[in-house]
Amino acid sequence: MPADKSKLVSFATLVNNRSDILPPLLNRAAQLSNLQQKLRNELEPPLSEHLFVANFNNAIMTLYTDSPAWAAKLRYNISSILKIAQTRCGLADLRSVRIKVILPENRITDTKRKIELSDQSKRLILNAAETAKDPLLRSTLFRLSRN
Repeated sequence: MPADKSKLVSFATLVNNRSDILPPLLNRAAQLSNLQQKLRNELEPPLSEHLFVANFNNAIMTLYTDSPAWAAKLRYNISSILKIAQTRCGLADLRSVRIKVILPENRITDTKRKIELSDQSKRLILNAAETAKDPLLRSTLFRLSRN
């Protein structure tokens, strides 16, 4: 479906602030950045380095982090984060904090890792295959020892 051309705004118009669209977006981005900086200043490194403010409204703040391990540590500190946001960041009505994991692009892989067995492991599996009495187990161990 084609876009409604009457609602299209050129990039130059956005950049030159001759539009009502960009100033609110810039203001919101500044709010998120300021809140993130305040929270990071209050929390100890390295935890503070893995906290990214995604959004907030009166009652809920959403934080992103870059791994499940940091998400667990942030969840463990939710009460502290909530208190800091309420008392030092001007979000007195904030009632909950959500933590979501967003993996960095360089950590997302579509290919499977090739696992290589050490020579010693191959020998152990081969020895086990040679002494196995079950034919299915024996063939499986032989196949495994070749990988």
